[in-house]
Amino acid sequence: MSCESCAEVPHSSHWVLVVPEVSTEKSGSIFRLSSPAGSYECSESGLCWTCAGPVTLQYHFIDWHLLADDLPHLQYRPAGPSMDIKFISGELEEIHLSHFLCLGGSQSSLKDAVEILHKQDSGVSIEKCELSRFHARLVNPSFSLLGVFYSLKSVIFPGQEEEREKQIKIHADVLVYQSSRVPLIFRTYILPMDTNSRRLVEDQEKLEGFRGRRQPKHRPVRPMQMDGFYVLQTDCFKTDCSKPDCNSRIYPVQTDLTDRYFVPNFYDVHLKEVVNFKLELLSSEDKQKVWQAEILRVQCSNNPQQDIVNTSTEVPASAPPHTANVQTPVEVSTTSTVEVSSGSSSPVQPASVSSSITAHDSGTAVAPTFHSNSRISKSCESCAEVPDSCHWFLMKPEVSREKSVSTYSLTSPAGSYECSESGLRWTCAGSVTLQYRFTDWYVFSQELPTMQSSPAGPLMNISVMSGELEEIHLPHFLCLGGSEASVRDAVRVLHERESGVGMEVCELTRHHARILHPSFSLLGLVYNLRNLLSPKIHCVLLLFCTRTAPLVLHTYLVPNDPAHIRAIHQKEENRGVWIDKPSAVGPLLLNDSVCVRTLCPSEIQPKKMNLWPLSTGNYSEVYINQPEAEFDMEVISSQHTEPIWTVKIYRDDYCQPSRSPGQGSSQGANTAHTM
Repeated sequence: MSCESCAEVPHSSHWVLVVPEVSTEKSGSIFRLSSPAGSYECSESGLCWTCAGPVTLQYHFIDWHLLADDLPHLQYRPAGPSMDIKFISGELEEIHLSHFLCLGGSQSSLKDAVEILHKQDSGVSIEKCELSRFHARLVNPSFSLLGVFYSLKSVIFPGQEEEREKQIKIHADVLVYQSSRVPLIFRTYILPMDTNSRRLVEDQEKLEGFRGRRQPKHRPVRPMQMDGFYVLQTDCFKTDCSKPDCNSRIYPVQTDLTDRYFVPNFYDVHLKEVVNFKLELLSSEDKQKVWQAEILRVQCSNNPQQDIVNTSTEVPASAPPHTANVQTPVEVSTTSTVEVSSGSSSPVQPASVSSSITAHDSGTAVAPTFHSNSRISKSCESCAEVPDSCHWFLMKPEVSREKSVSTYSLTSPAGSYECSESGLRWTCAGSVTLQYRFTDWYVFSQELPTMQSSPAGPLMNISVMSGELEEIHLPHFLCLGGSEASVRDAVRVLHERESGVGMEVCELTRHHARILHPSFSLLGLVYNLRNLLSPKIHCVLLLFCTRTAPLVLHTYLVPNDPAHIRAIHQKEENRGVWIDKPSAVGPLLLNDSVCVRTLCPSEIQPKKMNLWPLSTGNYSEVYINQPEAEFDMEVISSQHTEPIWTVKIYRDDYCQPSRSPGQGSSQGANTAHTM
């Protein structure tokens, strides 16, 4: 692949490609390389080195989220994979770390913004480097945990200071996996051209429930925008996938290219018939095509879950695109397998990195490895222009449950973080430990009418166990599109203290309400009914199968409130199993009524349901005596003429339904930053 935008940027091409020896441990894969004098490139990572004599080195990937405490004031973002490199023997003259930034056009200024982070026992240091088209060069390197990052302070484009994060163009990958033939289903991932991200996708596709067969396709020839949104379409039918003659269905309609999640975002592509077709990826901003691939009928496996291909024969897994000009991969030398025990000091994960984050289980920056609908449709068109910050590190809490009440504990170093369960965000200048649990709004059933207020998000009982927070950001489900000023004026933070209930002004962003120097108690967001009588609400639709013969489905319509969603999953976990379908709906007006219907014979009770902020029993039951192999289900709102939600249900969906988040995963609550 050759990027058209940076074709004129100099780069070196005299590297001999080396295939590493790989040993797999519980903590991940370790790559070991030995070479004589010369210039070499690792086929797995794009790591390059130059040596005057024989050398042996080994490395493994480190998730850059684990470096959150080491990125000064969170003003750095990754520009390539983070690697823990250990020098075994010999001496290197140079090392070249791969990056995914595109240096073409106005982005040549990035050369001054990119630095290399070192992590050693003595602390963290930032070092300047020489940037080429695909690599960052270090001379006479001293080895440690290394990563290429760019400074947000330095990436300023004239006249666009507020938009600087949105201007970064990167080299990207598009990965296509076939997971089923009847019906024909493909997953299409978009991700930065980062070796570690690609390996995470490959690992996910090996899991039960995925088991996809890779369809080797080329990379985009144009750079893509970091945090930009993209639409995937097929040439089967491009305009209206709700029409019956449409052969393809794609979920979601659009998603974003980002490095904020552990497993990159993807689209589900469903085709009724096995045909030759093209996949096209378009920028949501300017509708320009950035990628296209053709999938032939003969390439579609009859049983992809038992026919996982070995992709090592195609372009190296994440080698930079210029490797197409390098000679055929050769193994320069072989070495014995590296044996690493749990007590070994070998660099599986250095204590200096993990001690501040993994000493407490709740502090591990881990995201789910399952398909998260919460991030699929996070772009609500109505409030797309409302500002929201994006540089939060996702953290998975430790969860303890006692008498059906879950308590969430998190420990973090200095930085800005978001809880994967609730969307709760916080900023701290030093290490903190906090706990929270959801509380039912009914505890204020008498106070809310008196204050003429209604809930706008979850009610949370938050305690700071140690340390101090600078800010806390509570999630809300209000849509600010078209009425941002009136919504801001209406929303307040409710506090409960020993002295009573009080209200506090807050700063409202697209999905959160920001509170500075919080004093903790029972906290929740409410809006005043006099100022905002009928607000627009971000909603989700949850689908559960409670019986397969005959087929019985429970369909819930609820505000996008993590506490609410968690309660429904807990309610259904003993009688139903969650069916994983795109869930975002809306925005809808509060108290709006909707109808659920199927395009096949069925009985539905009740035929209408209303959107209420406090009810977990608000669902329609769908009864189908003899379900077809596939059928369509849709939701119609009283405020819209077209369906606001539509999905195709396949027999595999309810015969082997997805595991409910209430039965051991966090997806049901991980919806705080949808839409």
